[in-house]
Amino acid sequence: MLKVYPSNLDRSVWIGGNLENDVFTVTNVGLGCLTYTLQDNVNWLSVDPTAGSSCGEADPITIHYNVSGLHAASILPPSPRTLPRR
Repeated sequence: MLKVYPSNLDRSVWIGGNLENDVFTVTNVGLGCLTYTLQDNVNWLSVDPTAGSSCGEADPITIHYNVSGLHAASILPPSPRTLPRR
């Protein structure tokens, strides 16, 4: 089972302003290990890393903003694939 914290980020910025990076975590709270991938749908933000694996630890994901053009965006939730623990 996948846990994303915080589950929602709501950001705003004045025209010409800058946004600091945000960080959220992805954690497998179920059994075994979980691999995931992340995708964004706009060119003014990116996530790093774009893929990973959690065996119970909270993996930090950084959102980098480039707000030279302002648009609405969303980050698609990770697509989990559960792997057995070794």
